[in-house]
Amino acid sequence: MKNTKQVLFLIGAIFFLFGSFALPLMTCIQTVTTHRETQAVVTRVQVDQSSGRRGRTQIDRTLHYAFQVGDSTYQGYDHLFKADESTGPGDPVRIIYRKANPADSKVSEYGSFGLKVTITCLAVSGYLFFSFFRKRRLN
Repeated sequence: MKNTKQVLFLIGAIFFLFGSFALPLMTCIQTVTTHRETQAVVTRVQVDQSSGRRGRTQIDRTLHYAFQVGDSTYQGYDHLFKADESTGPGDPVRIIYRKANPADSKVSEYGSFGLKVTITCLAVSGYLFFSFFRKRRLN
């Protein structure tokens, strides 16, 4: 039973270690091959309120932005990106768009969200490696 638990700790540690580099690596591969990253300007932030679980009010902010590729100006929006209260019109934001169709764009996910995921996965991986090696020394 102890050996099985140690193996699971080791597998979990390796899984989270690889997971910590997946988001930054996927963003880099996308940027190099099919997408480009550029800076856009926030044109407006649409705020929607809805009732969440247990009667709590949930606030969703949809970020609308404009950017330029060559001589053309494109507009887009991203409702999945979690904009904070300080984000407003005129603020810069990093976006990623497809080379073949610049109208297909979204806010670049590798930012604070990507950093949080990477740090969390590295912390969990470190804890699992530490637990694995500590239990090996005790046995």
